[in-house]
Amino acid sequence: MVDSKATIAGGNGSNGLAHKQLRHLARFLSAWCESAGVNPSELAERAENVKQRWVSENRLSDEQAKRFGSSRPHFYRLLKGQVAVEYGDRDMLQYLSEIFEIDVAQIFDTLAERVWPTVHLAPADYLEAPLKDPASRGARYLFPPEHLAGCPMHHLYIELEPGGASGRHRHFAGTEMMRLDEGDSVAVNFPTRAVNRQQIRLGRGETVFFDATLLHQVINEGDAAARLFVSRNYEFDLDQTSNGDREG
Repeated sequence: MVDSKATIAGGNGSNGLAHKQLRHLARFLSAWCESAGVNPSELAERAENVKQRWVSENRLSDEQAKRFGSSRPHFYRLLKGQVAVEYGDRDMLQYLSEIFEIDVAQIFDTLAERVWPTVHLAPADYLEAPLKDPASRGARYLFPPEHLAGCPMHHLYIELEPGGASGRHRHFAGTEMMRLDEGDSVAVNFPTRAVNRQQIRLGRGETVFFDATLLHQVINEGDAAARLFVSRNYEFDLDQTSNGDREG
């Protein structure tokens, strides 16, 4: 669990997320490393490469670069929840997403204001994740503010403008489902698959299921805005509930 000193700074106060800590970030990242077979020494090497590029591209001073940890001890502490991460620190979250090779919006899969034994949500209840994969365009990610207790399933909506696209990303081991609820047509691309299955097109009301670890990207090929319902059923349990989290 993220250190209790981790605070929420900045962010969009109107969406309800600005008052939450990334309580499960350390557990989330640890599970990701275990799933991908990555150890902190590899993370340190990746981090140093990302850090050097950031320093060059953004002309960061030595003082500015210091806060982007890239040592092995730093990542051991991060994965134990001993490093404070602020919700509003977009640069830091983007830095972590590049090191762990995770779509930055997926971080919000681990967030919920409350954990309930039952959950009922109307479309207007979903909250927009204020962070985006830098490779995406015209994309909005909408997450539920509540989770079902003890459930490894996560779901969200993705809205794409005409010509819009999510970033290329992959998830934990498990199954992902996408259903096109609104719009004309979207393409779901799998660049690492065999040639004849590198792309699947969805019409309105159609659904695709696939291995969540496959690198994938969804692109709106139609002239109308698209809205997809996405459900991911992971093969591990983040154990998001605790005595302090349960209500009702």
